[in-house]
Amino acid sequence: QKRVLPVGQASSSSSKKPLSTPSVPLERRASSRKSTVENTRQTKKKEDQANKTKKKKSKRKPHKILTQEEKYEEAKKTEQLNAESLKRLLEYEEQLKKKSK
Repeated sequence: QKRVLPVGQASSSSSKKPLSTPSVPLERRASSRKSTVENTRQTKKKEDQANKTKKKKSKRKPHKILTQEEKYEEAKKTEQLNAESLKRLLEYEEQLKKKSK
């Protein structure tokens, strides 16, 4: 006949030592395998590099506020580029129509 005892108490038939939980360290255990240690080191190195690039990207030059005249000049250049692009597109579509006939 088995008797159920509260946790931490030993039965009379077993040793008299009280049950104890193994002490688990709060920090993470590190592996001693060479391959695992090397992979961990490489992963940490990649994370450090990624963090450095993130910091570099966040450093941007402040945007220059354009004057009305500078905005106008930029708009004229953009208009000219758009007109040239439209002309090339229309020529390309014309060539496709000729090929399909």
